[in-house]
Amino acid sequence: MKGLCLTNRIGEGFKLLQLIKSNGVTPNAVIYNTLLHALCRNGKVGRARSLMNEMVEPNDVTFNILISAYCKEENLVQA
Repeated sequence: MKGLCLTNRIGEGFKLLQLIKSNGVTPNAVIYNTLLHALCRNGKVGRARSLMNEMVEPNDVTFNILISAYCKEENLVQA
């Protein structure tokens, strides 16, 4: 996941996420946060927020990623 996201292959990252889920594995926060960070880095904060809602349990890193992205967009209400 990290390699895909670092090279902006976010679509492939989502395919990997679906593959993980389809094999009966619950993705952890690290998997989700890696994808969230890539989405935010590419200006897709709304999609990142939707993905966060799919997570079993967002953690501090999850919220820091989104807060940082909202601040970069000067969207202090959402932050």
